[in-house]
Amino acid sequence: MSESQPTQPMAEPTVDDPGEINQREKIKQLNKARGELSTVRNRVTEKVILGHISEQRACSAYRQVVSTYIMHLAPFLRSNDFEAGTELWNSEDLGEVVIPAPSYETDGYSDDIEVGPPQQVYSIDGVSDLLSLPSPLAAEFQVTRSDELRGTHTETETKTAEIDRQTLDNVVIRLDEFRQEVGLGVEIDPNETTEWEI
Repeated sequence: MSESQPTQPMAEPTVDDPGEINQREKIKQLNKARGELSTVRNRVTEKVILGHISEQRACSAYRQVVSTYIMHLAPFLRSNDFEAGTELWNSEDLGEVVIPAPSYETDGYSDDIEVGPPQQVYSIDGVSDLLSLPSPLAAEFQVTRSDELRGTHTETETKTAEIDRQTLDNVVIRLDEFRQEVGLGVEIDPNETTEWEI
């Protein structure tokens, strides 16, 4: 006859704090979005240096991943729990984009060329502006030409621009600082640089 060994009672399964699990998952998603942002930033920089894409196209691609990162942080930025977040979302001065008027030289026929206005300025007041401003940014300028033969005529010319990469870098730095301030952890590669080399 064999002796049966007493069975050990099974340990009760333990459940981690659901709030902690949720927080860890949010931080994991934020770090993933931040990692993708760094990858795209490095790729577009390389492609600009090699002449494979234009600066405007690089800025557009980088802005898209910065916008994705902002969307991951939006619930925290818009929350009344974080005063720094609502300011960063709505009103913090994050820079501006200046689109200068086109310049013309007299074409031999025109006696006078006037362009107005001299420039168009887009202010970035809070990260929500990155989500709401068009891409690319556009400005219309009135070009008035006058000469004795043809008289005076006015044309409208549109110029476009993107938010530059350095401004976008500064936005990312502020978002990372916000994450650290509110305890949402941020993993930054110490070898990553915020300087753009061309």
